[in-house]
Amino acid sequence: MILFFYIFYVVNCAAVLSLFLKEVRRASPIAVLWFGVFAFFLLPSFFDPFVDRAGQHAYSVVYDLSTYTLVKVQLYVFLVLLAYFLCSQVLFKVFGRGEYDLEYFKAQLNSSDENGKYALFCILLLVSFSFFEVFSKFGMGVFGGFGFVDRRESLSLISGFLLSYNLFICAGFVYWLFSRGKVVAASGVFVFYLLIYLILGGSRQPLIVVILPFVFGFIFLSRHVFAYSVLLCFSYTLIAKALQFMLYLRNLSGWDARLDAFRDFFNILFFSEEAIASNESGLRFAFYYFVQEYEKIQSFGGFSYLLRLAFFWLPSRFDPVGLKPPDFEYEMFAVFMPGYVGTMHPTFFGTLFADAGWFFLPWVLFISVLTLMTYRILPKFNSVLFFPAWALFAYAYMMMARGAIYGPFVVLVLGLCVLYLVQRVTTFMSNKRC
Repeated sequence: MILFFYIFYVVNCAAVLSLFLKEVRRASPIAVLWFGVFAFFLLPSFFDPFVDRAGQHAYSVVYDLSTYTLVKVQLYVFLVLLAYFLCSQVLFKVFGRGEYDLEYFKAQLNSSDENGKYALFCILLLVSFSFFEVFSKFGMGVFGGFGFVDRRESLSLISGFLLSYNLFICAGFVYWLFSRGKVVAASGVFVFYLLIYLILGGSRQPLIVVILPFVFGFIFLSRHVFAYSVLLCFSYTLIAKALQFMLYLRNLSGWDARLDAFRDFFNILFFSEEAIASNESGLRFAFYYFVQEYEKIQSFGGFSYLLRLAFFWLPSRFDPVGLKPPDFEYEMFAVFMPGYVGTMHPTFFGTLFADAGWFFLPWVLFISVLTLMTYRILPKFNSVLFFPAWALFAYAYMMMARGAIYGPFVVLVLGLCVLYLVQRVTTFMSNKRC
């Protein structure tokens, strides 16, 4: 059985790395998906046949992991990858890939068109509304004992919206400023991101989305694409630890505790037992559990997550008849961590398996259409507005690699709509001045 595991494992690694390098050479944000699949799932699973007792977390189920389950997992991954390759090739053959490639990416870096930069500044500054709302409630205490729970429970709906969506929409703006030589402005915007994060807490995701264009832009424009791509994949563990440290800082209450954590950065990062170990790669154990116990889990295999995705345009509060299924991520969490409440992201393939089982073709079609639309939509944006659009796609694909699909897809669609509106208005205003 171990031999079969490693045969499928090697084939899957080769396929994913091939897809990754192909997208890198096209400067496509889809490369982030395949990087994530390799770094979050495939690379850490090399020694999994020698794991007897598995469990990701202190509160998760602990189970005996069989080699037979691991073979089924790798077979599932192989079949999904094969179906995706065939489906995407058919779609590209029928509809065309579009005009987007590495040269288009480079052209936007060199474009002198700056329409939209002031609109992005305004969108970003709207995040300050959230800070002033919190400051009006807590006063100077916001700089002292304000923690993540306070943020979650104290912010109004509009503040929560501005604090998340606006940061995502403007993420690629930092990279554009830096690439245009506006280093001071780029540094100022990044410090703004960092302060909002450290003061108001929140997800690591806006910070990651700011960094993604820098990391992948460097690889895209490098003469050593293959070498840097491999280095990125194999250095992910250290990157994940650093990001986990940022999450640890977020959850601390007050600046004194955060400064103390900074002073003990190295020890906390590598030797502490205080939740600083990277938990991204451990998500695969939820996937294994779902495969091993699939026949016993009645709530799986009903396509409720895919159906929820189809109703992404319908807010749950405006759905009195219950057309939109409840969040399937809570159901996956309840299965793997019984007795607790939260959302579970069991890697890209784990989410597909939990929702569809072995009948994964509808999901493959969705992913294939999304990759096609990526190549068709990106050329619709240019210059300053292109990079926020690229970053939004990169964010969606990064989260999909973790197994979160619905939320990032909503952010992507809404963000692209805002950017498109900004582009149309600024182009109209520019033409009117001429």
